[in-house]
Amino acid sequence: SQMTHIAANAFVKDEAKYPGGFPEGGSFRDFTRVADLNENMWTDLFLENKDNLLAVLGDYIDELEKYIDEPDLGIYHLKEMADSIKIKESPQKMALRMSDEYGIDKKMAKQLVSTSVGLAETFETVAKKFGTQNAIKWVAGPVSSNWKAMESRGGNPDDLMPIIGKFAAGEMTDTECAIQLKCAMTGESAEAAEEASEGLEALISEYLDENPGIVSDYAKNEKAANKAIGFVMKRSGGKHSSAEVVEAVRKAIESRM
Repeated sequence: SQMTHIAANAFVKDEAKYPGGFPEGGSFRDFTRVADLNENMWTDLFLENKDNLLAVLGDYIDELEKYIDEPDLGIYHLKEMADSIKIKESPQKMALRMSDEYGIDKKMAKQLVSTSVGLAETFETVAKKFGTQNAIKWVAGPVSSNWKAMESRGGNPDDLMPIIGKFAAGEMTDTECAIQLKCAMTGESAEAAEEASEGLEALISEYLDENPGIVSDYAKNEKAANKAIGFVMKRSGGKHSSAEVVEAVRKAIESRM
């Protein structure tokens, strides 16, 4: 319904295109009947349904573009119109595209986009510069864990690229890269970040030593990690974000498999 209003309204937007007045034909009247609308009301409706409308508009333009090389059109103004319109990719389409393009799990792609489109764009930048595995390892891990902290500080994800680049070049270890990323994103000192990292790792290691069955259970069902995650969150007293704990617990379990 909303798409029909947009199409009809766009068709009659410029009255100068009809110097002799609007055509009297039945098809013109039928197509433009809903063009006369309450601007305030429909603007609110369009904004509330923005993501879905942009997705449908993109499909609509794709279909219109198929006529560009059709000889019966005569003069081809449609190409200029299509090129001038920039349709923002909807979050749903972005997640699906990332899953297909980078071969990542749909759940991971959806989580990246739902956390922040900026985070998803950072994933793509890292994947293109340093490979998908580094994007998964760092952006879906520590970067995602500290993204909100970086946003609150007004940080720039471009500042993270040299750090990940050094790891990709073999110039630093996993632990060094994780600490430098956290410092860059949260503003913590290297000493504080290193101490917190060591404390978290020790807490997880202690729990897994006392509950070795979690490792074998995790191999069958990843939800087995939830027990360890809950324990660590409670014992650490909120010192670490939930995303940071989840990533650290899974890493520790997988290192023992």
